[in-house]
Amino acid sequence: MKNRIPSYRHHKQSGQAVVTLPDGRGGRRDVLLGAFGSSASKAEYRRLVAEWLANGHTLPATPASCGEATIGELIAQYWDHVEDYYRRIDGKQTSEVHCILHSLRPLAYLYGDMQLKEFGATQLNTARQLMIDGYVHKKYGEQPRISRASINSRVKRIRRMFKWGVSKDLVAPDTLTRLQSLDPLKRGRTKADESKGVKAIARAVVEDTLPILSPMVADMVTIQLETGMRPGELVSMRTCDIDMSGALWIYRPTIHKTLHHGIERNIVIGPKAKAILQRHLGLATESLLFSPATMMEERREARRRVRKTRVQPSQLDRRKKNAKRRPTDGWTVESYGRSIRNAITQHNKDKPDGEHIPQWRPNQLRHLRALELKREFGLDVARAVLGHQQPAMTEHYAGLDIQAAIGAMGKVG
Repeated sequence: MKNRIPSYRHHKQSGQAVVTLPDGRGGRRDVLLGAFGSSASKAEYRRLVAEWLANGHTLPATPASCGEATIGELIAQYWDHVEDYYRRIDGKQTSEVHCILHSLRPLAYLYGDMQLKEFGATQLNTARQLMIDGYVHKKYGEQPRISRASINSRVKRIRRMFKWGVSKDLVAPDTLTRLQSLDPLKRGRTKADESKGVKAIARAVVEDTLPILSPMVADMVTIQLETGMRPGELVSMRTCDIDMSGALWIYRPTIHKTLHHGIERNIVIGPKAKAILQRHLGLATESLLFSPATMMEERREARRRVRKTRVQPSQLDRRKKNAKRRPTDGWTVESYGRSIRNAITQHNKDKPDGEHIPQWRPNQLRHLRALELKREFGLDVARAVLGHQQPAMTEHYAGLDIQAAIGAMGKVG
């Protein structure tokens, strides 16, 4: 078992004490500690076990063997750390795990069998070129080109793994120094694609979309737009996380993006969002407010109400008893966005081009709210509502207000 502490034992052949430590790679190593029963051997046992536990149940590398491991072995050990470390307060893994997985894939593809001491800036640049050009992975198929900003982020994650390896005496410090010498890709000086970024969606587009959404998703969109909260904060709303003692409610999500920095998130719920939320509050205060399962049940109930013929007993419940797919108790950010995208796709299918609704994502609602708040109340108010610690982040979300510039120039000539 992973959490089992290796025992202090008597090595009969030598008369010494011994401890057997798993190396984290499927093997194990016997370490002689000195005369069995002596205080020195027991002290050595405590030291080795403490180092083994602190190193994530793996044997620390010795300075002599630093760099002898392969890239693949480093990735395997680092991955154990990633799966344990990048978790939210509820125990679920964060999205960073997925990002690290894709960041390390080209590295393992090209250099999995290379020793760490042979890896340098040239090899890192080659792995980066795969991200620029795209490639076909022998196991995972086509890996498409990605944008310059995403490539720079993935290279940072690769360096972070090597930095972790230095802290575990797996990687020589000079290897990390060589990797840090590789400059990030610069705009206009690389063949990598530029990302379009997330921009605010026009409020008129949102208003055109609301009627084609299911009632629950339409309510979710409106609440997110009026409060400026993140999609992840929206789908995790519970009654018990909302302070209803004042005229305006305060939503304090237990899980949010900056929780690991020790920052409390306070989301003010104004009259419009409050009126909508009241329709979804239930007796189960710790249950999620928005649930696909509830939405499906409400849809069935609406169909029953408009039905004109008598329902036959065999038709009362047509759900499959052992269905492979059932509605979940809560939305994810992905399923929430997919519901909007599918509704727009279905609407556009039957409409001429001039009546198409452009596709948009939930994150664009937050950018729209930032722009509106900055325009009406100023940057500081927008920053407070969105929960940003730095004004520069709010400026990024709000963007340049071209309409304000047009109005100003119209006045000054």
